[in-house]
Amino acid sequence: MNKSLAILIALSFTAPAFAAETGSQSSMKIQSSESPSVENNDLAENFYQPKARQVVIALSPQDSYTAVKTSYIDYTGAYAVSAGGTNEQLIGIGVDVGLTDSVALLLSTNFGNSTSFGGSTEDSKSKGFSDINLTLNANSDLSAQDKLIYAFNFDFSPDKSKDSGRSRSGEQVDGNRFSGGSSYTPQIGYQHKTAENLILGTALAYTFRDPRSGISAWDGGANSVTGGNMTTLLGVIEKQFESLKIGGILTMNWSEKANYNGYSSGDPINYGGLSAYSNFLISKNFSLQPMISYMTITNRSVGQMTVDQFDATTVTVVAKMSL
Repeated sequence: MNKSLAILIALSFTAPAFAAETGSQSSMKIQSSESPSVENNDLAENFYQPKARQVVIALSPQDSYTAVKTSYIDYTGAYAVSAGGTNEQLIGIGVDVGLTDSVALLLSTNFGNSTSFGGSTEDSKSKGFSDINLTLNANSDLSAQDKLIYAFNFDFSPDKSKDSGRSRSGEQVDGNRFSGGSSYTPQIGYQHKTAENLILGTALAYTFRDPRSGISAWDGGANSVTGGNMTTLLGVIEKQFESLKIGGILTMNWSEKANYNGYSSGDPINYGGLSAYSNFLISKNFSLQPMISYMTITNRSVGQMTVDQFDATTVTVVAKMSL
């Protein structure tokens, strides 16, 4: 897989946690309390937070597949095509604690396997835990129907990123799933809930990324990634019934240029995504939320490269359990 292709895929899987994509942390926001209901109907699922003294555990198995095809002029001046992608099987884990009725703290991560394919090389694999995510969520009433939503997300990597791929000696090397750095994402949002239990909402976020460090699979040398800050805008619609919620999320991500060992991703890369979900309240202490998400690149020309295909599909099922 060439460097341009690798950067496209890497950026697509580093959107903010509350954006609707692979294992979004927003879908893992959960609840438990003196009132044992696992659901909080005051907020849309994407903005969910538990009530005071509630604790909820979430497990979220997830399968995602990304297919990418690019064309470009190589260093010899010839027209070239590169095709590849990734397949991930993950399990997300989240613990959400209500500090007050309007403030909550979420600790989450996920673990699993990611397989990259493409070019003439064998498939390369990364496995293990991802970065650790800590999110402070809050909301305040503007009126009986309107709320302001606030969040601050901190992602940190316990270790350097380790590339997967073939080494100089020809050995296939497995990588890890750490980013090798930290990121910080403030968010502000708004939602309106009608008398018919229809919620309309929106949110704006910006992700600041520290430089990331890693280890090369080729020779064990140092890798570095800088830039790639991202702006996220999303819209939410959700209809609530007695024990069922149905909703959709439209997401736009504008990623700034990133540099991999000094090699630029070229032009900024923009992503658009759409998610659909339902939420079934099985009992007061347990719910299931299946979700399907699709994401693609909205600007097909990136530097000297043309993106002929970029299709990312993710299926997630979140199980919420109140303690």
